[in-house]
Amino acid sequence: MATRSGIGYYDKETKTLKGIYCHWDGYLENNGKILVENYQDLEKIKELIALGNLSCLGPEVNPKGPHSYNNPEKGVVIAYHRDRGEDWSHVQTTLDNDLKAIFDFMENIDGEYFYVYSDDKWHVQYNRYNEETHMSKKIICSLEEALDFEKVDYVKSSEKNSEIVKMIV
Repeated sequence: MATRSGIGYYDKETKTLKGIYCHWDGYLENNGKILVENYQDLEKIKELIALGNLSCLGPEVNPKGPHSYNNPEKGVVIAYHRDRGEDWSHVQTTLDNDLKAIFDFMENIDGEYFYVYSDDKWHVQYNRYNEETHMSKKIICSLEEALDFEKVDYVKSSEKNSEIVKMIV
């Protein structure tokens, strides 16, 4: 079963959020870790988002050799348009200047994780289940804080932020 996620960045020049859908492995231990370890450069992030919707995320945007959906190069993103030949109009980048509209889009596709690069760092929105209360809370925080909180082993960026995790019911 897929763990759907959204991946995007906030463009300060146009004041818009540009994002894509990723079908597989959207959880923190996979996509979260890949993003924080391999996508710290805004130009590389823009290159990723320009591919449109993804089947799965990898550390590398572009292959060094032959690469397709049926015969992917290890560690390379698999994009619906580039690698599966799907119609661009169905997989193109989502663009909006209304953050609520983007979050609504994620809920409509049953997205469980939403990663946004803004202010030179990754942020994530996800639901965390509390075993004691049997309730979920929506959490929005820096991606590194979420990885630390969930005890995911990853290579930390050189600048560790100290934001407080915001919990929203």
